[in-house]
Amino acid sequence: MVGKKLLQTVLKKVTPGKKETLNQNKLAEKIMKGIMESGGSHVDVMLCGSNARGTHLKGDNDLDIFVLFPEKLSRQEFEKEGLRIGKKVFRGHKWEKAFSEHKHRRF
Repeated sequence: MVGKKLLQTVLKKVTPGKKETLNQNKLAEKIMKGIMESGGSHVDVMLCGSNARGTHLKGDNDLDIFVLFPEKLSRQEFEKEGLRIGKKVFRGHKWEKAFSEHKHRRF
């Protein structure tokens, strides 16, 4: 009994509420819509990570949004286009330039 009660207490502390989840989903949709409407050479946008899986923690406000580009795009074009989209979508908001890579994967 103590174990079950403890588990419920911990889950209550780490699981985001409906309002928090709804707000994060709305923000993700707004960002993804902005990306798709920004024009350019990207072919799709996806919400990934813990938010997409529904496993994010309470107060964890990062969104993993992947912008997909054609394989034929050069590295230089890819970087230029990614920055252009980011600057356009996040204009007026605080942002920083950082890079991350994932192994080539087809979706």
